[in-house]
Amino acid sequence: GCAYGGFSIAMAKAGAKVSGVDISPRFIDYAKANALNTAQIEFNVLDASSIDVRKTFEKGSFDFVLLNDVLEHIYDTASLVANLDWLLSDTGIVFFKVPNGFSPRFVLSEGHRRIFGLTVLDPDCWFYLYPKRASIFYRPFSHFEAIFSHFGLPQTLLIDEERVFARMTARKLKEQIKEIFAKARDLEHPDPIFKIYLRKGIQRFRDEFFYDVENNTTEFVKYKYGSYFFTGFFARKNTKLKVLKST
Repeated sequence: GCAYGGFSIAMAKAGAKVSGVDISPRFIDYAKANALNTAQIEFNVLDASSIDVRKTFEKGSFDFVLLNDVLEHIYDTASLVANLDWLLSDTGIVFFKVPNGFSPRFVLSEGHRRIFGLTVLDPDCWFYLYPKRASIFYRPFSHFEAIFSHFGLPQTLLIDEERVFARMTARKLKEQIKEIFAKARDLEHPDPIFKIYLRKGIQRFRDEFFYDVENNTTEFVKYKYGSYFFTGFFARKNTKLKVLKST
């Protein structure tokens, strides 16, 4: 969602006609207050994955949609992207930024709750470590690629804004995985069933990592595990995507 409206306001100031949506009435109130006397923006309390999107906006009425730290909070990704297909013009583009649950950094300390092990657990097991609703769903990047492609946005342009290829090494990743196992071994928890779930999640993570090391390129491994966030664009087939270089 648009949350406090920061990106919406910035785009409106740059000359765009902007609509911001968020499922939280509180965030929409903040966004309206922040935009007051600053920018003309239509803000709506709206679940972007619901059919209400199509009742609120006309088909093909958007050229650009921004999903910054949004995708991980959407359970029904397919319905969200189907709505984006409805909203976007024939040359529409989606910008996305989504945290990478495969990053050892986030296994060691999940980005929202700062809790060890959450990203390797299924959301229905989060209650062992976090008593509130999960509301966060970590998925591999291939999940998003498949759904966006299915709904008419087959082009993908990834941006290495974190300079992953320069800063990350296979050795560093292996050291982080050793740290994960050490932390899991020393973790105290009263429920033995949870320890089984956590161990299975970490073993699956480890096995996939070493499979990728043996069967994929170094660049693939660095990006899949070294990225803290996946950032880039999805676009229509006929949209011309190009990398803009800063000067």
